[in-house]
Amino acid sequence: MTTKHIEDETWKKVEQKTVKEIIRTGKSVKEGEMLKRLILIGLKHYDDEQDFSTIEKKTLNRRASDDEYVKH
Repeated sequence: MTTKHIEDETWKKVEQKTVKEIIRTGKSVKEGEMLKRLILIGLKHYDDEQDFSTIEKKTLNRRASDDEYVKH
């Protein structure tokens, strides 16, 4: 698997989601597996016809507390 830099703020959100999933399921979840799941969810909702700036604009309009999308 290729290694890429993930900004600290984004990685903290991955860690938070991982902890929530462990608590929810009572099962061990690796951070790398959670990252993979989150990427796949994002790709599932990404429309190939959308312009990246449109996605960015939608992201800015979401409340930060939603934790669904991250703007960087």
